[in-house]
Amino acid sequence: MDDLIRASSLANFIGLVAQQGGDGEQILSDCGINPEWAGNHDKFIRYTALSQAVHVASSSAGGSDFPIRLAQAQGADILGPVAVLARNAVSIGEGIDDVARYLHTYSPAVRVSLRRNLPCPQFRFEIVLRSLVGRDSMVELSLGIALELLRLLIDPSFVPERTGFAHAQICHSSVYREAFGSPIEFEADGNFFALPSAILEEPTRGADAVSRRLVAQFLTPIAAYESVVDQVADFVQRLLPLNQATLVHVASAMSTHPRTLQRQMVKEGSTFSATLDGVRRKMALRLAGEGFSASQISSSLGYSEQSCYTRACWRWFGETPLNLASRSAGRR
Repeated sequence: MDDLIRASSLANFIGLVAQQGGDGEQILSDCGINPEWAGNHDKFIRYTALSQAVHVASSSAGGSDFPIRLAQAQGADILGPVAVLARNAVSIGEGIDDVARYLHTYSPAVRVSLRRNLPCPQFRFEIVLRSLVGRDSMVELSLGIALELLRLLIDPSFVPERTGFAHAQICHSSVYREAFGSPIEFEADGNFFALPSAILEEPTRGADAVSRRLVAQFLTPIAAYESVVDQVADFVQRLLPLNQATLVHVASAMSTHPRTLQRQMVKEGSTFSATLDGVRRKMALRLAGEGFSASQISSSLGYSEQSCYTRACWRWFGETPLNLASRSAGRR
């Protein structure tokens, strides 16, 4: 499923809305996002929910320039390991290639590409979701983050040769001029930064080979799983809090047919239901050990009713959720 993004994408959202007299927590709650997850790189939220929240903030307290100001407040750090890998690349071009290769670990809803065969190479961005409320705002937020990333790789004062937006102008011209510092083209053939012709071969600032190797080792297992069952388990864990950990949704995320996926899992000695049950069991044990309540655990496991979790707890551990919590608390 493409409709995912890490909750680090909401870093500084609540605070920035508050500066404009709004209630960022309420906006997130209304959009189906747990406000406590805002800024947490380990949590996933729906990309469509993020877009709706940014759209609401822009339409109310934030103003039309809210996405650009949010990008400036967040910086490239919200990309997590992807940004660390890119900033430690040998060259600027290699760093951009790193982002294009691993950005799906941050969000499968967006893509970055590098067009080298142009007089001015283009860093291009797109949102792959077809139907999206607030798409234009999300593009401006994303290009704002992309510029922060390029400045991290190149120089804090870097300015692109030209900036292109596929949509019509939203903010006053002065907002774009101050944020991007370059000529702006609206209703262009895509969303992009035109880069200086020779910049791709230039070295990145302060690159460290050891750091790059360590981050690459971390990201590679995310991009390439050892088995289909491992990949299914990973997607199940991401989708459970969204109540979308079904065979259909997981198969869609893996770009395959549900029946094909089920056959592949059987060949590896498992089934979707068994994998789902195993992931839930591990999550229940971990969350109970971290002190979460039975209702919170039930919700995190994607159960519609707490009684479902109670029955599962008896089946897994031979005890009630309360006893499991008490036993786990004794081990902390």
